[in-house]
Amino acid sequence: MPKTNPKTTVKTNANVRPTQEPRVGAKNTTKKVVLKDTSIPSISFITTEEFASIPHYMLGRLTYEVINRAIADFNRTIATKYKIINNYSTKYCDEDLRKYAAYKEQENSETDGQYFCTINDLKDLSDLKLDITIRKAIICLRHCKRVKEIRGNPPKLIRYAIVKSTTFMD
Repeated sequence: MPKTNPKTTVKTNANVRPTQEPRVGAKNTTKKVVLKDTSIPSISFITTEEFASIPHYMLGRLTYEVINRAIADFNRTIATKYKIINNYSTKYCDEDLRKYAAYKEQENSETDGQYFCTINDLKDLSDLKLDITIRKAIICLRHCKRVKEIRGNPPKLIRYAIVKSTTFMD
């Protein structure tokens, strides 16, 4: 049988009211908060039927798993990049401010309203090893109409934009 200490007491706070009623004559000061649409599109994974429809010369030695892993890293890169762009703050550290300025510099009239990333974004924001396999994976994604290539100003910068018919992540 456990021993009980007769000196222990339960303290209650009698001054706290569980629900407070509104005062008579008080103004309604609730504000409506308008939130920006922050849903970022993502690329849906390749199905086995789509994988089988990709010509062998495009695939090379790529496997189904490698392409879907590349899609997951591409989605993670897009989400990270647009999280920095959408949540711009002057309280960012110097590195994030540099990234924000670089991302805004990549945008032009051709990329208005489109979510895109570059090879450098993939290299910096994901753990992909940028070799011939990721380039072949991007070619396969273009073939399956998941990604489109945008070339423009500056001339050597290639942007890979998500095609609009993909799903959204929150």
